Amino acid sequence: MITHGYYQSLARLQQGDLTARITRVGFGSDGTADAEDDTALSADAVLKDIDTVEVDPANPRVLRFRWSLAMSEANGLLIREIGLFTTDGLMVARKARASAIEKAPDMTLGDWFALEH
Repeated sequence: MITHGYYQSLARLQQGDLTARITRVGFGSDGTADAEDDTALSADAVLKDIDTVEVDPANPRVLRFRWSLAMSEANGLLIREIGLFTTDGLMVARKARASAIEKAPDMTLGDWFALEH
């Protein structure tokens, strides 16, 4: 879900503030339903840089933020939420999962987070 922070980041980008670019993805353990006024992930959240950003070829109104977790990252975390963040840490989107993914050292994870404009 797009949060209020998303619209704040768009306004800042329009004013030339490049720290408002979406460059980070976070993984947390809070499974509470996502809401527009969400501002952060759980305290145990792990944040990292987004791998790539692309326009969905089937729908140019959708941006896909591709991410991956290596075998050495976020081990032991029960991932119940994923969020997108600006360079300066403003959360712009959050998705809560119905069930947790238990990140273990013998696995890598990767997917994309889509935002429709």
